[in-house]
Amino acid sequence: MNTSLKLIKWGESELKKSDIKSATYDAETLFMDSFKASREDLFLGNDVKLPVKRLDLFRHYIALRASRYPLQYILNKVEFLGHDFILEEGVFIPRPETEILVERSTEHIISKGKKKVNILEIGTGCGNIAISLTKSIPGCRIIASDISSKALKTAAKNAKMHGAIKRIRFVKSDLFDNISSIFYDYFDIIISNPPYVRKRDLVTLQPELSHEDRRALDGGAGGIRFYKQILKEGVKYLKREGSFAFEIGYDQADEVEGIIRKDGRFLGPEFYHDHCGHKRVTIIGRGPSQGRGKRVG
Repeated sequence: MNTSLKLIKWGESELKKSDIKSATYDAETLFMDSFKASREDLFLGNDVKLPVKRLDLFRHYIALRASRYPLQYILNKVEFLGHDFILEEGVFIPRPETEILVERSTEHIISKGKKKVNILEIGTGCGNIAISLTKSIPGCRIIASDISSKALKTAAKNAKMHGAIKRIRFVKSDLFDNISSIFYDYFDIIISNPPYVRKRDLVTLQPELSHEDRRALDGGAGGIRFYKQILKEGVKYLKREGSFAFEIGYDQADEVEGIIRKDGRFLGPEFYHDHCGHKRVTIIGRGPSQGRGKRVG
């Protein structure tokens, strides 16, 4: 076994002591980042150069990760739908399930056959959803909001990096507080991955989540507070044939469907499953109703 592989095995062993399930992947990833090595180098067993400064960096990274500091914050980046996004501590870390939200929303939007699409995203985080939508929907214009100034700054950096800054307007807003009434009946779709962790469950979450913004996690007592608020306030902003698209918790489909069924303003919902068979994404249509306000665009 060459020196590189011995180092990775050491890192893996240290991470396993901290009960990190992804110890092998994390050790390899931190090694590659520390020594600028490639996955091919590891696969072929290439012995890469190990300068002392980079060796110290690798050991530091392993110690950080062993303390349950998130891998994405160590790397200052996260991969989402095959693209890298800048990430800073305190900004919500995108999860794989959110890729389903983007994919299904994209399919839904394209199926409408519109050349121009107006999108509102509530809770943009690092901007991964909005930016990914611009890559698949050439005619979309997006307003992306967040309550966190740090998240918005990070999202703007990512939009510039991905060449999407001219198509996304970032707005600091607590839900719809700073979304003007001139946008009533304006959006084709309102998309959100809102906080949906039940308040009582916050204390049981993995230690890594303590480094994220609690506001991006806490969904209130039942975990569905933000779905209710976004539906109640957001319907005014949707066009007559507009839709909501949400990511939901793995066990929240029945509760979310109950909200929809009790409210005659909505159509659906349609649910989409993750790879484990859980309903994790829902798309909800706005039912027939009178105009809500002045429409722009």
